[in-house]
Amino acid sequence: MPAPFVVLFVFVVMTLPIVPEAIVRERAALKRAWPVPLILSILVVAPFVFGAFAMPGRHPALPVSAQDVGRLLFGPWALVIELASLLLLAGLIGVRHIGRNERRTAR
Repeated sequence: MPAPFVVLFVFVVMTLPIVPEAIVRERAALKRAWPVPLILSILVVAPFVFGAFAMPGRHPALPVSAQDVGRLLFGPWALVIELASLLLLAGLIGVRHIGRNERRTAR
């Protein structure tokens, strides 16, 4: 699954309405499983921390201006940025349609 679709999927899941029973289940699962995310976080962060202190002859980072970032994003990557924005807009409209809570009157 390409990365934009993963972002779109997470975006849709995050904006769906949450049922109170789901919150209770999530809290109970988190009480049992908190060591797993903690260990994974340490495994991800540790190489960056140790690598930053163990690098001999580090060179200072060069400053980057907002203009340079804009040229990079909207130069060769303009089409990709526009497609990603359209995907997010489609996701927003879809979530609004799926998650709406309409009260329909009986006729």
